[in-house]
Amino acid sequence: MNTQEETLIFMLADMLRLAYEHGVAPTENTEKIASARVRMGIPITVCPCAAKDKDRGCISPKCLAEINSEGLCHCRCFRKQPEEGEN
Repeated sequence: MNTQEETLIFMLADMLRLAYEHGVAPTENTEKIASARVRMGIPITVCPCAAKDKDRGCISPKCLAEINSEGLCHCRCFRKQPEEGEN
């Protein structure tokens, strides 16, 4: 395993931990976004899809509000937890 692969594992683990801690679910894009973050050197506190918006970052208050109101964050990386019986 090389350093970039290890970094990806840690980034994805951090993103999944944040999702769990804030009661949101990852999407099919979570791993892709984690990989892009690692390749481009983007920290978890900066939104890779809106880097100039300093109020955005993985599970920032702004992104959480968006998940709660829209069902998904701007990057489509996290979503509301599915209701009982949904996927």
